[in-house]
Amino acid sequence: MKIDLDKVSAGMSPLKDSAGQKPPSKPAPQAPGVTGSSLQLSDLSSRLKHVEARLVQGDAFDTQRVAEIKQAIKSGNFRVSAEAVADKMIANAYEILGKLH
Repeated sequence: MKIDLDKVSAGMSPLKDSAGQKPPSKPAPQAPGVTGSSLQLSDLSSRLKHVEARLVQGDAFDTQRVAEIKQAIKSGNFRVSAEAVADKMIANAYEILGKLH
């Protein structure tokens, strides 16, 4: 059995016409009640664009602070606050449990 690769599926028009040309594409349908070519982004989308721009600029974190922490670790002067770690672990657990219910 030979499969005709020029057809998407049975009953659909071929991808090329008899002259070997692609049929003209149709414009995408518009949603009901939408007119013109205006697009309005949601607040979340706008914030994501802002975050993306900051990431591209490279200021997603404080490089100076990272360098200070690295140096403190190398020199053996970096101190971990067990209380701060425990507090953050508990807060994280509450957040996870809150999402489950």
